[in-house]
Amino acid sequence: MIRYFYSFLFICLLHHSITPAICAKSQASKEKIKESIEKQLQLLNAPTPSADSKKNPATASTVSSESGNVVIASEELTKIDAKFSMVREGEGVKVALSFDNGVPYYAVFCRGNNWYITLSYPTNSIMTNWQATEFSEINTIDTLSTDEAFSYIIHFNKKLYPTIKFDDHKNILTLTFGQERGEEEGQRVSIMQPRKKEDTFHMRLRNAKTDVEFEPDNLGQVLWVICCDDHNKPIAAHQYPEFDILESYQGAAFLLRADELDYSYVRKVAEISKAGGMANSYAPVTYSTDPISSIFSDFNALTAPQISKDVLKTLVRGDPHIKDGLYLMWLYLGQGLGQEAADMAEQMLVQAPDLSLLPFWRSLRGLASLFRFRYPKVPAYLKFISDEPEVECWSTIAQAVQDVYSGPINVPKLLRCKDSLLASPVAVQERLRNDILEVGIVSHNKSILMAYANNFTAPTLAQNKSIFEVATAVFNLDPTRPSSGTALKEMSEKDPTSKASILATFEYLKFLHETKKIDLADELKQLDHLRYRWRGDLLEYTICKYLAQRYIEEHRYAEALPLLRKTIKFFTKESHADKLPEQMQQVLIDYFNQKSPPVLEMLSIFQDYTSIAPDDERGDAIMIKATNILANLELYDEAIGLLKDYLDHKVKEGGDLQKRKNKIYYRMAVASILGNKPEDCLDYLADIKDITGQFIDDIAILKSEAYLRRQKTEQALQSLGNTPAQQFHKASIYLGNKKWAEAAQVYQGIAQHLTNVPEQIKENAIINLALCYAIIQDQKALADVHSNFKEFMAKRKGEQTFEFLTTPDAKISLTQLSSLQQVDSFADRLKAVFSEASKSTP
Repeated sequence: MIRYFYSFLFICLLHHSITPAICAKSQASKEKIKESIEKQLQLLNAPTPSADSKKNPATASTVSSESGNVVIASEELTKIDAKFSMVREGEGVKVALSFDNGVPYYAVFCRGNNWYITLSYPTNSIMTNWQATEFSEINTIDTLSTDEAFSYIIHFNKKLYPTIKFDDHKNILTLTFGQERGEEEGQRVSIMQPRKKEDTFHMRLRNAKTDVEFEPDNLGQVLWVICCDDHNKPIAAHQYPEFDILESYQGAAFLLRADELDYSYVRKVAEISKAGGMANSYAPVTYSTDPISSIFSDFNALTAPQISKDVLKTLVRGDPHIKDGLYLMWLYLGQGLGQEAADMAEQMLVQAPDLSLLPFWRSLRGLASLFRFRYPKVPAYLKFISDEPEVECWSTIAQAVQDVYSGPINVPKLLRCKDSLLASPVAVQERLRNDILEVGIVSHNKSILMAYANNFTAPTLAQNKSIFEVATAVFNLDPTRPSSGTALKEMSEKDPTSKASILATFEYLKFLHETKKIDLADELKQLDHLRYRWRGDLLEYTICKYLAQRYIEEHRYAEALPLLRKTIKFFTKESHADKLPEQMQQVLIDYFNQKSPPVLEMLSIFQDYTSIAPDDERGDAIMIKATNILANLELYDEAIGLLKDYLDHKVKEGGDLQKRKNKIYYRMAVASILGNKPEDCLDYLADIKDITGQFIDDIAILKSEAYLRRQKTEQALQSLGNTPAQQFHKASIYLGNKKWAEAAQVYQGIAQHLTNVPEQIKENAIINLALCYAIIQDQKALADVHSNFKEFMAKRKGEQTFEFLTTPDAKISLTQLSSLQQVDSFADRLKAVFSEASKSTP
């Protein structure tokens, strides 16, 4: 990619209008670089400054050699005394080292969970007793010693972080180890990575004083330590093919794994090299030995703003310079100015549409889109550019930000972006790292958070610090230690409208839920408020999706439904990928499966969400429950209206389509007869087709009742068939019209002549038969009934009534006879259709 840029810079140098400005600036830069080199050479040859004898008398006579060995000039000095003690301080462990006869320089670093406190002088260690039961975090404490140095090794059983303080008056060094990483104060460390095989590794520590080393361990590794008089910015751990940098909080420490490595400490600079070149090329590349060629390899952050102004002046003269415009885009992006770069790109495209074919323009335009959070647009610009690791890194970041909200991310590929970021200007590096940290926060991926937060220096630009702090806090979350969420709580209260604050609040609420430290009502209220604080991108979608899930988990379906509908509306693509429409449909089903939801709320939800009900028996069950409520309130017209709408819009497919339609038509017919509209009832019954089973009886009896309501008794009787249920209803019509003989004849047929008669119908028919004969006082017929059915009625529910009616010459008044009638209330039986327990069988 860089070759494209160089070709344009070459043309730029030939262009008359911009040559003076650019060349003058280049000449000035060269002079500054030359002056800087001369100053560094002078500093290198300057005499050694005197040590601070008050604070470090024990090391006043030490000087550092280029071989990395400490040479003691005065042999009269004996070992210093160091008193080692530990106390519990809150949830942390406080380690104190007090020095009586001299204060060495020291270093603090770790290997895994083992923390080293290295002293740059031979030491007599006096350790106070400590109880393992009091310090459950500590497994053991070991020491290392040589003729020139001493080191304590505290073996913790989990990851802790130190806070380092030194009391100049009492000569006491204290380290407080806790779960949370402290403020990253101290001197900055400058690291120059080896870019080529023959290059060396350089690390400059402004507060460094001397170096010490410990003999190779069983694995042949040398522990080389740079000691300081003040703590520096934390140095992240990193593995090179032939040596490791250990995570250091004061000074620096290295594990040297190759015998032929040359290492030296001179003038605050630690250097590692090897004859013939080291195995690594550009750190921290671990998957390739090829050096990274960056588009921003020659970018100078100090001169870029002024050069940008100079180039801009040439562009506003009215004469478009495409090469100058590309150069300005490059300068803008190196400073992290995505909006300015995007505006310039569009202006240039108006003048020269063919620029869209140029790989360099597409690269810069894609990066500008990434800076402006236009993640879906990034691949469109970068997809035709190949064999460019840096451009591939930008595409990976854009894709990861989108994927983390809707699916799995390519973590290994994202971790490899670290190489390209380290080759970029600070503004580019920190801005793109924020995107990666967002991915790590949302996904809670420890590998990403470890690589880009825990093992990465803190941002230098203020606008990039918040996301880094949130990522670090999420990395340190521990459900077994609720106090670990305090950092997130504090960040959530800073600048409440910022994305970092929204992320902190969201993760803090999830952590409180996980640790059961928040009231349910308060949790849901805060989550609902949070989704309005950040609008428009996939973070809003994620918050809404999580809140909907919490509603569902707590069976608050009425609140989940409108939230899911809005989420699907505004994030259609992501919602369908996550199957939110199916989830919403299930929420509707679950709502209507509840035992007793509020009546008005249920009707409102049915009217608002019936369109998403499934077109099957599950949707029919929702419809049945809603219309049951209306029918029980005697709102029959309203129930029929809902049934019609449901029939017109939902019942469209399925192998049991006609069966489902029949059930709905039948309910509409029942509601019509209950609403005293027999004509409508007959119309709905006419639409029922292909009926079988019990449904045949139900329809015939309902049709008969509709004719009766229209005063058409003969048609009512003719519409009934010969099944036991229909014959029983026919007899009931006669009985209701006081046609005792006709009723008795039908009951007699049911009791004696019909086959496959249900026993309950037969029992009722026998009692009603006896009732008819008792009313017309036919004693002989009553005696026959008693003789024929006495055995059948024995021990049945109606036995007592049967015996009473068939007793010879029983004195029964008409009032008593009326009270014994077994004719059911037809209206009551129809209302039962709309009860919770009813199950119509089409």
